Amino acid sequence: MNRIHLPPIVFAAVAAPWAVAAAVKAPESIEGASINILGESLRPPGISIGKYRSQGSQAQIILYYGKEIMPRIHAAAALTGAATKDGVHGEHVQPAVITVNGKQGNTYYGTVDGSWYTHLNYRNIEEESPETFEILNKQEIEIIFPERPLIGKVEAPESIEGAFIEIQTDRRILTFRLGESETALYRYRAFGTTATVEMGLPYEPEETCLALSREEDFENVSTADGDLPLIVFTGESGGSYTGDLHGYLYGFKKYQKNQFDFRREFKFREKLKTIKITLAE
Repeated sequence: MNRIHLPPIVFAAVAAPWAVAAAVKAPESIEGASINILGESLRPPGISIGKYRSQGSQAQIILYYGKEIMPRIHAAAALTGAATKDGVHGEHVQPAVITVNGKQGNTYYGTVDGSWYTHLNYRNIEEESPETFEILNKQEIEIIFPERPLIGKVEAPESIEGAFIEIQTDRRILTFRLGESETALYRYRAFGTTATVEMGLPYEPEETCLALSREEDFENVSTADGDLPLIVFTGESGGSYTGDLHGYLYGFKKYQKNQFDFRREFKFREKLKTIKITLAE
């Protein structure tokens, strides 16, 4: 399947049979972390942890992932220890086993033994909804914790249509009202105290286009299945919501090489910091 540009425990004194000794311990929890596996980047809020239990350098895990690519088209994936496709969503799903062998900064490196299942639900048409199942043997995996917490303090607003937006990056402050000039709200999904958003932004001088994305690679920015920036709402007062904004602001130029060939030229990338959303009255 193509890239998815796609959901303190006390242990007994007797060691579990899957535990081994190592210098680097597996994280006690992976809440809020992103997972890189098989070329895919699985990011919150699409990750759902069915089970996670660590001991020493290893951890048992059952992980599910879901993502809306576009209306009525959804991608899903599952990391489990199931031996067959039918066992992925069974009543007694076996966990996969992660072995951590390194850590640098907020990233854990290791391998996983288990299985990987993917499914693309295409407008609820079964015969056009492909799926894959693959047994994993020492497959490389990365667990990446965010620099800023992904746990918000206030509920996300249900809608931000027509809101006044103020975005701060590591280099500038960008202000605009959604729906004015070339700005627009394309997608907004609230998940408790967080939300993902896709917005059309004002043009820069010399017709430089702007785009928000959580993708690290510019080639995946503004694609139908690219990961959208994540808002973690931290405060609300008088109809104005504030929060941390996770992702990047990209600048690029668009040009048409010929009638059928449209190109984009990368200009810059800035790290997103915060956002203030003042709802329309």
